[in-house]
Amino acid sequence: MGKYESAEERRSKNIKIVLILFLAVICVLGYGYYITRNIALGNYASSIAEFWTNNTRNHFTIDQILIYSSAHAYDSSGRDDMSDVTISQYTDIAIYINNQSKVDGLNEDNTISELYIDNINIETGQKNGTFKFGYKSPLDVGKYVNVVSSLNEKLDYKILHSNSEKSDSDNVTPTFFTDCSNPITLGYINSGVVKHYKFSEEGAGFANNGTILKTANVDIDKITPTITFDIHIKTNMNERYLRKMYINVPLENSQGSVTSGYIIVLNNFNGNQYSFIKE
Repeated sequence: MGKYESAEERRSKNIKIVLILFLAVICVLGYGYYITRNIALGNYASSIAEFWTNNTRNHFTIDQILIYSSAHAYDSSGRDDMSDVTISQYTDIAIYINNQSKVDGLNEDNTISELYIDNINIETGQKNGTFKFGYKSPLDVGKYVNVVSSLNEKLDYKILHSNSEKSDSDNVTPTFFTDCSNPITLGYINSGVVKHYKFSEEGAGFANNGTILKTANVDIDKITPTITFDIHIKTNMNERYLRKMYINVPLENSQGSVTSGYIIVLNNFNGNQYSFIKE
């Protein structure tokens, strides 16, 4: 005849079984977390290693950015009283890509077979005006020339491999040399910053540049733009690279102001400060 277990003994035994099962579950979950965590850390470490491996051969950096800003006024009154003037602010941007050809020479790693710009966005603090942003011929930099807007669209460049491929029409369409020897030239226009402006003195003349902004009492801070976009390139080795651009256009700084007529800013970058990242 077996030993009789009291209710208290059975309850104690059941509690021990529950505790053993609970500890077993904790151990299994802990081990699973440990394995998952180490796998995740291993994958992260591998991805970091792969990232640096992919970018150690990156030849492409932004070398310089030239920014020229001014303004333009157009009188549509058809008379001499300057009674219906539209004022626009414009900025030209030239971006120079360094492909390390002076160090490495030209090869399939550092020459380009494809270039395009997308994810274009313009921000200012103003309520009025119409933005345009797109390709601008290098021959027109520093001039008020209308641009074909590429906002919300991809801006594709024709890649040239020799001077003989260049034609007069290439000053109108986006073009870029495979050896990165020419800058990416872009134009921004803030059209109609002021509309229907009338000069206070009849027949008064004006300089058709940034001084017109001061004459019309335009708040420079409100029209100062921040322009963002992505530059994508593909090499002749079929490797793709990306550079996200954030350009805070300075209409005023310690060196001058657009209201003096125009302002030119040249930014130089060293090393990998503005490098492309492999996609």
